[in-house]
Amino acid sequence: MTLTTEMALMAAEAIEYAGESVSYVPAGGDARSIRAVVNRTDAAGLGVAGEAVSPQITVAVLNDETDGISSDEVDTGGDKITLALRLGETAQSRRITRIVQQDAATLIVEVR
Repeated sequence: MTLTTEMALMAAEAIEYAGESVSYVPAGGDARSIRAVVNRTDAAGLGVAGEAVSPQITVAVLNDETDGISSDEVDTGGDKITLALRLGETAQSRRITRIVQQDAATLIVEVR
């Protein structure tokens, strides 16, 4: 399936409508405020092997270097996103650990 202009506009509208303001901080660069749809999964606790597991958070943004984050600029492990781990809490800076999904309109990253 190819991404049409209409699909890209729908993705942009969804992020603008349902999104919240977060701060993207590229490694070695200046922070910028962007809109993002944040999916918070409360999975904190112990994993199968007894290791500590932090909540999984995915962040969907526009795949755009001005209004979101361009997939070709992401430095996993170096870039950070500042957001609240739970709505209403104080924002914290978290590293982008991987790209979960991407297309021409959107980028979904995992932060920890």
